[in-house]
Amino acid sequence: PPTLREVFALSAVFGARDFLVFEDERATNNAFRAAAAKFAHQLIADGVKPGDRVAVIMRNVPEWPVSFWGAVLA
Repeated sequence: PPTLREVFALSAVFGARDFLVFEDERATNNAFRAAAAKFAHQLIADGVKPGDRVAVIMRNVPEWPVSFWGAVLA
């Protein structure tokens, strides 16, 4: 795929599969995609526009990929 947005779109075929496993918690690909999209919408509502830089400063926790992909989608 030529863009990360298209990589994200292609991941929809894995909807019900586990995407993240952290200790005894699991998140499906669908749940992850919904969280990333919700975060992207919030970033846009907060004024992030295409071309803006978004810093993701956090430890290695399950929310990190949500933040990263939300910023990519925004």
